[in-house]
Amino acid sequence: MMNLSFCLPLGSSQSRASSLEGMKGCRIITADSGGGMLDVLDRRPVVFGANDARVWLSDVSSEVADQLLQESALPVAEFTWFAVGRAVGNVRNEGAELIDPLG
Repeated sequence: MMNLSFCLPLGSSQSRASSLEGMKGCRIITADSGGGMLDVLDRRPVVFGANDARVWLSDVSSEVADQLLQESALPVAEFTWFAVGRAVGNVRNEGAELIDPLG
Protein backbone atom coordinates (compact mmCIF):
# COMPACT_ATOMS: atom_id res chain seq x y z
CA MET A 1 0.00 0.00 0.00
CA MET A 2 1.27 3.47 -0.86
CA ASN A 3 1.88 5.94 1.95
CA LEU A 4 0.40 9.29 1.05
CA SER A 5 2.12 12.51 2.01
CA PHE A 6 0.72 16.02 1.98
CA CYS A 7 2.54 19.32 1.46
CA LEU A 8 1.31 22.01 3.80
CA PRO A 9 -0.28 25.15 2.41
CA LEU A 10 -0.47 28.12 4.75
CA GLY A 11 -3.47 29.61 3.04
CA SER A 12 -4.75 30.99 -0.19
CA SER A 13 -3.60 34.23 -1.69
CA GLN A 14 -4.72 36.36 -4.56
CA SER A 15 -2.22 38.26 -6.67
CA ARG A 16 -2.69 41.97 -7.00
CA ALA A 17 -0.45 42.13 -10.07
CA SER A 18 -2.43 43.34 -13.06
CA SER A 19 -0.87 40.74 -15.38
CA LEU A 20 -2.08 37.95 -13.09
CA GLU A 21 -5.47 39.39 -12.28
CA GLY A 22 -7.92 36.75 -11.12
CA MET A 23 -5.23 34.13 -10.52
CA LYS A 24 -5.07 32.52 -7.10
CA GLY A 25 -2.40 30.54 -5.36
CA CYS A 26 -1.19 29.44 -1.98
CA ARG A 27 1.84 29.79 0.21
CA ILE A 28 3.77 26.58 0.88
CA ILE A 29 5.31 26.08 4.33
CA THR A 30 8.95 25.10 4.02
CA ALA A 31 11.77 23.82 6.21
CA ASP A 32 15.53 23.55 5.85
CA SER A 33 16.38 21.01 3.13
CA GLY A 34 19.14 19.51 5.27
CA GLY A 35 21.50 19.36 2.31
CA GLY A 36 19.23 17.20 0.18
CA MET A 37 18.61 19.91 -2.40
CA LEU A 38 21.33 22.33 -1.34
CA ASP A 39 22.75 22.62 -4.84
CA VAL A 40 19.40 24.02 -5.99
CA LEU A 41 17.52 25.28 -2.93
CA ASP A 42 18.05 25.36 0.80
CA ARG A 43 14.33 24.81 1.48
CA ARG A 44 11.94 21.89 1.03
CA PRO A 45 8.18 21.67 1.52
CA VAL A 46 6.97 20.60 4.96
CA VAL A 47 5.18 17.28 4.50
CA PHE A 48 2.82 15.38 6.81
CA GLY A 49 1.32 11.92 6.66
CA ALA A 50 -2.44 11.62 6.12
CA ASN A 51 -3.51 11.64 9.78
CA ASP A 52 -1.45 14.69 10.69
CA ALA A 53 -2.63 16.45 7.52
CA ARG A 54 -6.24 15.94 8.64
CA VAL A 55 -5.42 17.52 11.99
CA TRP A 56 -3.61 20.42 10.23
CA LEU A 57 -6.67 21.08 8.05
CA SER A 58 -9.01 21.08 11.04
CA ASP A 59 -9.54 24.23 13.08
CA VAL A 60 -6.41 23.94 15.25
CA SER A 61 -4.86 26.59 17.45
CA SER A 62 -1.51 28.12 16.57
CA GLU A 63 0.00 26.15 19.47
CA VAL A 64 -1.23 22.83 18.04
CA ALA A 65 -0.07 23.86 14.55
CA ASP A 66 3.38 24.69 15.93
CA GLN A 67 3.52 21.36 17.76
CA LEU A 68 2.61 19.51 14.55
CA LEU A 69 5.34 21.35 12.65
CA GLN A 70 7.94 20.56 15.31
CA GLU A 71 6.99 16.93 15.99
CA SER A 72 5.11 15.47 13.02
CA ALA A 73 6.66 16.83 9.84
CA LEU A 74 8.45 14.13 7.88
CA PRO A 75 12.23 14.38 8.36
CA VAL A 76 14.72 14.98 5.55
CA ALA A 77 15.71 11.29 5.67
CA GLU A 78 12.22 10.34 4.41
CA PHE A 79 12.82 12.12 1.09
CA THR A 80 14.57 10.81 -1.99
CA TRP A 81 16.01 13.57 -4.15
CA PHE A 82 16.41 13.20 -7.92
CA ALA A 83 18.36 15.38 -10.31
CA VAL A 84 16.18 16.93 -13.01
CA GLY A 85 16.89 18.88 -16.17
CA ARG A 86 16.41 22.62 -16.54
CA ALA A 87 13.19 22.05 -18.50
CA VAL A 88 11.44 20.92 -15.30
CA GLY A 89 11.67 24.47 -13.90
CA ASN A 90 9.61 26.00 -16.72
CA VAL A 91 5.83 25.74 -16.37
CA ARG A 92 5.46 25.86 -20.16
CA ASN A 93 7.17 22.49 -20.54
CA GLU A 94 5.25 19.26 -20.28
CA GLY A 95 5.64 15.66 -21.30
CA ALA A 96 6.89 12.31 -20.07
CA GLU A 97 10.49 13.16 -21.07
CA LEU A 98 10.66 15.56 -18.11
CA ILE A 99 10.93 12.61 -15.73
CA ASP A 100 13.54 10.66 -17.72
CA PRO A 101 16.63 9.93 -15.59
CA LEU A 102 19.53 12.30 -16.18
CA GLY A 103 22.84 11.19 -17.57
